Amino acid sequence: MKFTLLKSLEIIERTPGIIYAMLWGLSNEWVTGNEGDNTWNVKEVAHLIICEKTNWLARVKIILSNDADKNLEPIDMTTHFELAKNNSLETLLHDFKMLREESVTALKISIFNMMILQKQHFTRKFLK
Repeated sequence: MKFTLLKSLEIIERTPGIIYAMLWGLSNEWVTGNEGDNTWNVKEVAHLIICEKTNWLARVKIILSNDADKNLEPIDMTTHFELAKNNSLETLLHDFKMLREESVTALKISIFNMMILQKQHFTRKFLK
C-alpha cells in the first residue's frame, strides 16, 4: 500500500473507538494496576490527550509546511500523570475522543486547502 495522508486518517479516526472498546468497563485493578516503578497503568491513556493537544497535529503542520526549519518541540511525557490522577477513565476516554475529532477535522481542512492550492497552481500553469 502506498502511504497517503488521507489513507492514514482511516486509522487515526478509529483510534479513540478502539481504545474505548478495549478499556471501557474494566475493573479498577486493570485500570490502575501497573508493573512496578517507572511503568504506566491503563488510566494513563491520558498521555494521548497531552499528545493530541500539543503534539501530533502541530508536528504534521510543521512537516507539511514550506518552512525550512522543521525542528519539532520535545514532548513533556510527565504531564499526563496529573491529568490521569485527577480524572476518571471515562472522562479521559471522552476527552481523547473529542480532541481527536477536532484534530481530524482540522487536518481534513488543511488537506482540502492544500489540494485547492495545488489545483489553482496547476490551473495557472496550464493557462499560461
